[in-house]
Amino acid sequence: MKILLLEDDKTLAETIQEALEDEGYICHIAPTGNKALDMSYEETYDFYLLDINVPGILGTKLLEELRSSGDTTPAIFITSMGDEASVLKGYQSGGDDYIRKPFTIAEMLARIKVLMRRVYGTKDSSVVISESISFDLVSNELWIDEEIERIPKKEANLLAFFCKNRGRIVSKNEIIEAVWSERLPSDTVIRVYRA
Repeated sequence: MKILLLEDDKTLAETIQEALEDEGYICHIAPTGNKALDMSYEETYDFYLLDINVPGILGTKLLEELRSSGDTTPAIFITSMGDEASVLKGYQSGGDDYIRKPFTIAEMLARIKVLMRRVYGTKDSSVVISESISFDLVSNELWIDEEIERIPKKEANLLAFFCKNRGRIVSKNEIIEAVWSERLPSDTVIRVYRA
């Protein structure tokens, strides 16, 4: 799962990015609202984590613009603005949840996972691949014969991509964008992962 993080505090942004990547997510940081807007049009994201009070376009204005263009990507605001008017503005601009700073990484991860379960429309975020194999789209865990199999992050991201696009023909470019967004792989690498 690929997450766009809008956060102008570099230390906090890097802490959040590290925590998300430890969970198997891909996290791209935008330090300004304008940069986040550009990034959202250049790549497809599965989730937005947005600070509100950032340089350039405010997080709420950014999300309003994305929503008006038809973008339904789940979004959580992370901000120190905790007054009722700010919270309501966050929800009115299209936010799905609101986390007040300071917060714990555990709380943030739990809220992301809960929201992703809602997005998939089921209580269980698991995709059944075969009678004995399933894959959890939220935790990126592969279950074989009721036991967790550890798989590398790239393979987990690739499997998640295929599960989300089950029954759909996907292009090589879509795979590259979803799984190898930071560094483009060679054609040979993609063939190896598909084999």
